Amino acid sequence: MINRIFPALLISFVIGGCAKLQDPASQIPKDLLLALESAKEIQGDDDVRDKETRNVGVRLAEVGWTKTAAQILSDLKSYHGVVALCDLCITFAHKNQQSIAQGFYQKAKEISKRLVLNIPRPIPIALAHAAAANRDFKNAEEWTARIGENADLAEVQSKIFAEKLRYGLASSSDTPAVWEPAVFEAWCASMSLHEMKKDDLKSELLRMMDKISTMFPVDQPQAYLSVYRTALKLNLPEFSEKAASNAIRSSLILGSDIDDTPKIRAQVARELFKAGDPRATDVLRSARAACDGQVGFYQPPSLGAVAEVMLEMGQQEEALKTWDLAWNKTFSHGHPRARMVNAVEVLLSQSRAGIKLDEKRESTVMAIRRGESGLIQPQTEPTQEALNEVGALLQQQSASKKVPKTNKSTTTKSKAKSSN
Repeated sequence: MINRIFPALLISFVIGGCAKLQDPASQIPKDLLLALESAKEIQGDDDVRDKETRNVGVRLAEVGWTKTAAQILSDLKSYHGVVALCDLCITFAHKNQQSIAQGFYQKAKEISKRLVLNIPRPIPIALAHAAAANRDFKNAEEWTARIGENADLAEVQSKIFAEKLRYGLASSSDTPAVWEPAVFEAWCASMSLHEMKKDDLKSELLRMMDKISTMFPVDQPQAYLSVYRTALKLNLPEFSEKAASNAIRSSLILGSDIDDTPKIRAQVARELFKAGDPRATDVLRSARAACDGQVGFYQPPSLGAVAEVMLEMGQQEEALKTWDLAWNKTFSHGHPRARMVNAVEVLLSQSRAGIKLDEKRESTVMAIRRGESGLIQPQTEPTQEALNEVGALLQQQSASKKVPKTNKSTTTKSKAKSSN
C-alpha cells in the first residue's frame, strides 16, 4: 500500500527551506529558567544531571525556544544531547515543520563528527532514526552499519521502516524487523491518508492488533492507542471499541513496580477522554492509585503526569492537590539529588499543563537547591484564587481547540504523531 501523498510530503519538505532555529523575542519562561538552573546544579551523577538538562531543553523547544534548546543540548558532553536533538528532529519532522527538524538534525550531525571512539549505544540508533525522518536514508544506513547488537539493529531497522511508511517508500503489507511503537504510529498515519474499501481497512486493523500481542507489555497500550485513534478517524466504531478495551486492559496489567505505569494509564485516560469515553475516569483513578505503590523517588513525576490529565479532564481541585502532594514528596525525600531531580520534573509537569510558577513553589525549589528538606505544609484545600486561575486556563485551552466538525468517514487530513 504505497502512500499516495508522497509528492505532497516531498514538496512540504523542500518548502521547509533552510535549517533555521529561532527563539521568541520575549524572555525564557521563569519556570523553565528555574528548572534549567536546577538541573545544571545536580551533583554526584553527571548522567542524571545531563538527563534532566536534556528534559528541560526538550521542553524549551516545545514552547518555541528552539535555538536556545539546541545550544543547551549541544553543550552536553554525554549522549543525552545528541539523542535529544535527534528526538526533536523526529518530532518536528512528523509535524511537517521541516526547517526546524533539519536544524536539529544538522546540530546532531555536527556533534556526531566529534564522536570517533567509544560511541554510546543510543547514539547510532538515534542518528539513524533522525536521518530517516529527514529522508536522508544514505546517512541512516551508514549509522545503522555501526550498530553491533542484533536487538539494536532490529530496533533501528524498524524505525527506518516506519519513516519509509510515512513517506510512501514502503508498503504496510511489508514486515518490519520488530514491531516497534513507531511502526504502528506510522502505519496508522499511512492508513488515515488512504482511500480504501472498508473491508480492506478492517483487515489492516485486525492485522495490526494481532501483532500488538507480540510486543513488550509496556509498549502494548501505546500501540493499541494508535489503532484506537485511527479507527475513530475512519469511523469504525467496532474497531475503536476493541482497541480501547485492549488499551485499558494492557495498561491495567502493568504493575506499580514498573516506573511508567501511572504515566501509561494516564495517557490511556487522556485518549479516552478526548473521545468522550466515560471509562476515562476509572482509568485515571487507577493511574493515581498506581502512584502510591511506587518507590518514593518515582512518585513525584508520576503524580505530575496524572495531575496533567486530571486538569485536562476538568478535575481542577484534584489536580492541584495532586501537584501539592508531588511537591511535598519531592521536598521531604531524604536524598538531596532526588529532591533536585524531582523539583525539575514537577516544574516541567506544571509547565506542560500551563500552571504559572508562584512564589511558594519558587521558594520551595530555592530551598531544595540550598540543600533543605522537610514537609512543606499539611495538605490543604486549594485556594479559590488558584481554582479561578486554573478555570480560566481551561477555558482558554478549550477555546483554542474548537474546530469545525467534520465527517470522520471522509476526513483524510494528515496527522502527525501525538505528543506526551
